[in-house]
Amino acid sequence: MSERFLPRHTVRIWWADLDDADESLVSLLNPVESERLSRTGDPDNRRRFLLGCAISRVALGGYLGIAPAEVPLHRRCARCGGPHGKVGLGSAPTPPGSPGGDPGSVAPGQICLSVTHGGRRVGVAFHRGAAVGLDVEPFSTAWSVPLLARRVLTARERARLDALPAERRHTGFLRYWTRKEAVVKALGVGLFPGVSGLEVSGPEEGPAVLSWERHPEWAPRTRLTDLDVGGAGADGGGPAGEAGPGAGYLASVAVLAPTPHRVSARDAGAALRAWAAARPEAGATGC
Repeated sequence: MSERFLPRHTVRIWWADLDDADESLVSLLNPVESERLSRTGDPDNRRRFLLGCAISRVALGGYLGIAPAEVPLHRRCARCGGPHGKVGLGSAPTPPGSPGGDPGSVAPGQICLSVTHGGRRVGVAFHRGAAVGLDVEPFSTAWSVPLLARRVLTARERARLDALPAERRHTGFLRYWTRKEAVVKALGVGLFPGVSGLEVSGPEEGPAVLSWERHPEWAPRTRLTDLDVGGAGADGGGPAGEAGPGAGYLASVAVLAPTPHRVSARDAGAALRAWAAARPEAGATGC
């Protein structure tokens, strides 16, 4: 069954596997999402998008006490203004630059969310009262680290990465990447150019935002947590690995709030199966 309460100062992360996607979940999509799904040809990308939408609505339906299909979600691209990008709760986003348009400013009690996917894992993070950003990457990600490091790391970050033994640099870069993407996703500014001037702690140090030239006001107010097994705990909230995506992945979550928070996880696949089984139309085939 869906969870009914989201405590304050808590990040709840719902994780699913691509095998958790089921065609019955399509009924949860709104017309814009359904149209986007129909244009998605790659089967795995189709399942990733479907799961992100379904997890968001099933979880929020429980937190808000309404039917999942009635949960209003919006998306707005930070670059082009189109109906994609960071997802939010409500009928429409506040345009940037307008009064109250700071994406990092959240009304007390408002539930914020962030969707991520990497490899076979799909995750959605929820926080009440502060913007949240989540990123996950598989260890197997085949990237050109030297090329990407020049684009997304500061000079000091590159120096720290280069100082690592060669066999640890790929994982070290993925750690930098998940931390940085979690931060820019929380603010909703996009990786490029949002990552410009954003400096985080070294991959073998505790997670922290050190500075951010474009958004200096948020650097001291952003809390970072690494979620994979062996990561640092979240302000006394227990081992962060307990909220992680599972073996073979790195993940980080950022909260735009100076107050301590706890991080915990839920099995989204089980919640989606329970929702599907409770529908009158139960018995649909896999996606």
